Amino acid sequence: MVAKLDSIMVESYRKKRGFTPDEISRLLGYKTRQGYYYMLKAQSLVRVPILAKIFGVEKRDLVIIDC
Repeated sequence: MVAKLDSIMVESYRKKRGFTPDEISRLLGYKTRQGYYYMLKAQSLVRVPILAKIFGVEKRDLVIIDC
């Protein structure tokens, strides 16, 4: 099994909550929004706990599991 970040879901939550890419990047600890976009492209799971707290959802809502 391989787990990946669901980047489409993250972007939809970001837009629904009204965050700009710059704001969400700062909340995640990135200095620029390029780090945020790289995280989405690479589907990295490192920031999932922080994203779950920001959006008020469970961690498993932001993850895709491929078998």
